Amino acid sequence: MKAFLSILLCLLLTGFNLDAYRAVMAEREAMADPVADEAAHGLIGGSFIQAWLACAYTPEHWDTEFAKMKALGMEYLIVETFLGDKPLYDTDPAVEDDMLSVVLRTAGKYGIKIIAGLTNGAGVYYDTTGAYINRLTPWVDPFKDFHEQDLADATKIMNDILEKYGEAYGGTLYGWYFAHEFFNNALYGPAAWKSIGRHINGYVQAIESSSAPGMPLVFSPFYQIGLPYIRPNAYVRGLKLLFAEAKLRPFDVFMPQDGFGTVTGGPLPEDLVVPSVLAPWVEALGRAAAQAGVTFWINNEAFHGPDIATRPPAQVAMQAVKTDQYAKTHFIFSWNHYYSATFYPEKAELEREFEEIVRP
Repeated sequence: MKAFLSILLCLLLTGFNLDAYRAVMAEREAMADPVADEAAHGLIGGSFIQAWLACAYTPEHWDTEFAKMKALGMEYLIVETFLGDKPLYDTDPAVEDDMLSVVLRTAGKYGIKIIAGLTNGAGVYYDTTGAYINRLTPWVDPFKDFHEQDLADATKIMNDILEKYGEAYGGTLYGWYFAHEFFNNALYGPAAWKSIGRHINGYVQAIESSSAPGMPLVFSPFYQIGLPYIRPNAYVRGLKLLFAEAKLRPFDVFMPQDGFGTVTGGPLPEDLVVPSVLAPWVEALGRAAAQAGVTFWINNEAFHGPDIATRPPAQVAMQAVKTDQYAKTHFIFSWNHYYSATFYPEKAELEREFEEIVRP
């Protein structure tokens, strides 16, 4: 039954093409050898660390972590700067052992660029109630109240960070991360897409008005691929409305997360977690970014399924290889959480395997 469902879902996803299913199965078999494709070497350019893990790191952990990232060829790390409502930095200039100070100081030692999260990703866009109302009453902005408060908070955080760290770590503090994840929610109406776009533009304007107006904004929405009626072009239509309002700069970064982590309707069967299933999505999203005149990176998820299981490094590496033609840079969500043994010694074998596949 499981095999039959996999075949059926693949046929739906690929337009009822049996040849496409056979190609997916062959691709799956080719991914079994973790060192079969050396094209993955040096391909992963950055990672992401959540606040709860960042808080647990000691200065020694950070030194070890950044040294490993440098050896793997990574250039960037997105760091959340809030744990719930608690900032992970101290605005007192005399305090030099707060988390962000340690991160910036150590990242600079290894030439790693830090993209700092602004506000705490509260998952407001996951709430489909307001978006559903929005489709019925398109003149209502379902996110208005949230956006007003979030932009005020983000602007203050940005300016506080720049005031304390901007001069000393200007070469290491590279950009800002828009923490709120929207996605190809079938319930979003045009006004919802435009509202999110205006909110992103608020971030851009805040950056332009700051003491470091040239810093890029990075945002990483995800896309769900688990149901056949959710197609790339529908997402692109919403993104065009968003981009028109966001008024992004060429160096701002649109970095979608792939849909292999969790998806509407449940996770894809394991034998369909292959790059060719993602290819039409990546191509369409990359084309939308190009039309909007913004930088396009890809965020490859390192987990899959309802239990958030770690994906084999070979899978993630092959995915990056097969979609590299569309992207300037590949991120992984997240090497620090799923493959690094710095804080989790039990991940030593996964770390070794990942290093073997992607090291420059």
